[in-house]
Amino acid sequence: MKDRVRGYHPHLGRLWIIFFAIVVLFAVRELLSLFGLGLFVRPAMGIVIGSITTFFLLVSLILRRWAHVQSVWFRPIPADEKARTEVATALANLPPKCFAFHSLVFKDFNIDHLVLTPQGCILIYTRGISGWLYSNGKRLQIDGKEADVLIGEVWHKAHLFQELIQREFRKDIDMFPVLCLPRMSIEAPITVKGAAVIDLKLLPEVISAYQEETLDKSFLFILSGFLARQRGGI
Repeated sequence: MKDRVRGYHPHLGRLWIIFFAIVVLFAVRELLSLFGLGLFVRPAMGIVIGSITTFFLLVSLILRRWAHVQSVWFRPIPADEKARTEVATALANLPPKCFAFHSLVFKDFNIDHLVLTPQGCILIYTRGISGWLYSNGKRLQIDGKEADVLIGEVWHKAHLFQELIQREFRKDIDMFPVLCLPRMSIEAPITVKGAAVIDLKLLPEVISAYQEETLDKSFLFILSGFLARQRGGI
């Protein structure tokens, strides 16, 4: 399942099809009228309804185009793959008892990177976006554009993973969601709605953030084996 950022894709597809179908019907009606086979709608009424339908059709097309322009900046880009490779390389040397898993594919979602520690799981969502970052702890902006949707994506994946572990093992697990932006320079980890926003150099600091161990060694071993099998998905 490919990453798709939610929140910038209005569901206008069906509405557009309906408007288009109405326009086609009125076009057919006018053609039939030329041959004396007009339907039971008066010509004046047909013009009014056709004009209104055309107006809404144009509005829907403009909105679809606006949604595309707004969403393309947040869509997965080629730089994302390179950024994920850089994060995977940075996670090659982890502290003892910590294990990194990459490109995990599950039935309904995927995870870029997951660091399993005795304290819980650090879920890392990586994007190759660059620009000026602003946050006040409650919202995130990149180059003046609202980027809260990226935080929502991190939390969505974290919740899905927690539900998966609860379903598979009947066990709750602590999750630490992280948005990693290797193309940016961030002086210190930024917390937005409970998720950390960092660059590449801050990864070690985030991984060492946990203090109290919550996972026993036996479950850590079982969960490691489970995750090692997930590159092909379940």
